[in-house]
Amino acid sequence: MTTNIKTALHQAQTYKDLFSIADKLCAGLSSWGYQYASVTPQSSLYHGTIAIGAVAEKALKIRQGMEKNGVKFTPEEKRNISKLSKQISHLYTKDIVNCKRADRLTTLCRFVMNILFWVNHHSKWPSYEKQLQQPLSISLKTAVNKAQNYQELLPIANELHAGLSWWGYQYAYVPTSTSIDKEVIYKGRIATGATAKKALKIIQEMDKNKMGFTENEADCALPFCKKIYCLYVEDNSLCNQANWLTAIFRSVVRVIFWTDHQSKWGDILPTRKYETYPDIICKKLTGSIGGWTEAFEKSIFNWEDQGATYIPFPNGL
Repeated sequence: MTTNIKTALHQAQTYKDLFSIADKLCAGLSSWGYQYASVTPQSSLYHGTIAIGAVAEKALKIRQGMEKNGVKFTPEEKRNISKLSKQISHLYTKDIVNCKRADRLTTLCRFVMNILFWVNHHSKWPSYEKQLQQPLSISLKTAVNKAQNYQELLPIANELHAGLSWWGYQYAYVPTSTSIDKEVIYKGRIATGATAKKALKIIQEMDKNKMGFTENEADCALPFCKKIYCLYVEDNSLCNQANWLTAIFRSVVRVIFWTDHQSKWGDILPTRKYETYPDIICKKLTGSIGGWTEAFEKSIFNWEDQGATYIPFPNGL
C-alpha cells in the first residue's frame, strides 16, 4: 500500500523524513504550465504529485518549528540538511530544464500562473537554502525555559552580557557580534536574574525527585556560578554608571516588581541573612556522584580573590 505524497510531506517532522521523500521525486511540467514534482516510477512507497516548491517550503517550516521550540540540530540532522539541500537543488535543476524545453503555449501558461499565484520557485530557493545552512536562531527566553540541567544551561550562560535600558530595566542578552559559525544564535532579552532562577528550579526539581548530580552536571556547576557572578558584576557596573534618571527608574522598577537581583545572588552586595542562589545551587543532594569538596564550598563566595571579575566574556572560565 502506497502513501499519497502530499500526506507524507504534511506528516514529515524531521529532515530525515523529508529527505526520504525528496529522494524519490522528479520534476515535471504540465501542458498548462503547472510545475510539479512526481514520484519516480521506481518508488513503491508514495504516489501522486506536489508543487515543485512544496519540499523547500516544508524544510523551512521544520526549521522554524525547531527555532520556536528551542530544539537544536543533532549531528545526524545536520547531515540530512546537507543531503536534502542537494536533492532539492537537483529537483530545481530538472525543473529549469523542463521550462527551457517547453513550447510557447506552455511557457505562456506558466508565466500567467506565476503572476496569478505570485510564485517564483527558482528565485526563492537560493534564499531558503541559505537559511537552512545557517545556525538556528533561538529565542533566549525559550532556550532558558527549555534547559533541563546545568549542562544545557551553561552554554547559554557563557554567551550572556548584562544590559540596562534608559528606563531602568536590567536585562541579559547575547551580543549580535556572536560568531556565525556557532550552532545556535540566541536572540532577544531575558531578565538579569532569569538564568539564576532557572538554575534554582532545576535543583529544586532534582531535590524533589531525590535525584543527585551526575559527574558531568557537577562539573558544570562551578563554571556556571562563575559565569552568573560575572554577569552580576557587569550589571552592577552598569547600574553604578547610570545617569540619575535611569537610577530613579531602576529603583521604581525594583519596587514595582519586587526584585533585587544583586542581593539574591550573594557576593555582589554581601548579605547572609538567608540562602542565596549559590548556596542552594551548590548544596549537596542525596544520590549525587562525588559531591562538593570543602575547597569548592569555600571558593563559591570568593570569586574576586580568584580573579573571577576578570574572566573574559563570552567563553572564558
